[in-house]
Amino acid sequence: MSAYSYLDTLLSQQIPPFSSISIEHMLRLNERVHYGIDQHLLTEYATAREATAEKFYQHIEPLQQWYERHTKRDDHPLKLAAEIYVSILGYPQLYIEGNHRTGSLIANWITVYHGFPPFVLSRDNAIAYFVPSAEIKSFVDKSIWRGGTRLPKYRKSFLTFWEHHIDSRYLLQT
Repeated sequence: MSAYSYLDTLLSQQIPPFSSISIEHMLRLNERVHYGIDQHLLTEYATAREATAEKFYQHIEPLQQWYERHTKRDDHPLKLAAEIYVSILGYPQLYIEGNHRTGSLIANWITVYHGFPPFVLSRDNAIAYFVPSAEIKSFVDKSIWRGGTRLPKYRKSFLTFWEHHIDSRYLLQT
């Protein structure tokens, strides 16, 4: 819940996803997924957090550049959200752990920032969410033929999933 609260703060401050000021927040979202705001846990897992930060900063730039390029092309925000999610789960993963959860938060950041309702995982949509997510995650390297030919299928199917499962019930009425 701490990660959702953090995302609400980022959205209320109108921080654009993948902007220069948002990158560190993407790392913080992953920390919130794992440790919340518990200072004892944050201290205890400092080494894990440092390793995650190292991996994150090694792999975030291509995603940031892709997002900027496709935003300038006026790609639909739901397409951006779906493809970023697939990229976070694919190879190389952005985080050591928590790619599903943090990827979903980042995709929601894109979605809500652009005026669409968020996706909220529920008992009704869990299988439809986790089955393709698990297959995407299983690709060891999307540069291999099998992975490279199947990823576009997941980009399209995840976009369709995302379009059908965002829900305005989870937006605050202003």
